[in-house]
Amino acid sequence: MRQRAIDGTNPTTGRGGVISSSSKFTSWKLQMHTINKALYKMRGKQPSPTGFDSEGNPVVKMEVSGAGHGYKPNKNDRQNPRRVENLNNAEVRFDKNNPTRPFTAFPY
Repeated sequence: MRQRAIDGTNPTTGRGGVISSSSKFTSWKLQMHTINKALYKMRGKQPSPTGFDSEGNPVVKMEVSGAGHGYKPNKNDRQNPRRVENLNNAEVRFDKNNPTRPFTAFPY
C-alpha cells in the first residue's frame, strides 16, 4: 500500500502506474456498511449520486467516522509518503452502464 504513494505500483498486480494516494478500510464490516449505504442511495427510479468521476461513472461520497488509513504522496521527499492514520470519508463508484453495480470503494 505504501509503495503506490512512492512510485505508483498497483498493490494487486505489482505493475507501475500513476503515483497516487493509497488507502484501505479499517475493517471489512465497515467497508460492507459503506457499500450498502451507497447502494441504497443508487436504488430505485431516481438514483442519487453525489457526483461523477472523470469517466462519467456515478460516485457516492459520504462521511464515515474512522473509515480507514493510508498514504499520501510527499512532494518534498518522494521516498517517504505521509501516513494518514484516520480517514473519515469514503467514496463508492458505480458502473455508468449499470448504476446499481459498484466497482470500487475506498476511504479518503
